[in-house]
Amino acid sequence: GRELLCPLVRDGEPVPGLPTLAASRAHHSAAMVSLPWEGLALSEGDPAIPVRVVPPSA
Repeated sequence: GRELLCPLVRDGEPVPGLPTLAASRAHHSAAMVSLPWEGLALSEGDPAIPVRVVPPSA
């Protein structure tokens, strides 16, 4: 797997070693390409990705 979230600020200060804007844009482009096409079809109506709700066990 890959890390989905990373800290940008700690104690009110930017985290050292943050990627450049260009690197962030390249990462975003690569991440978007890795998503299934259905996951990009976000609009009102049915969920883009099938969801099954399982009630909690009693």
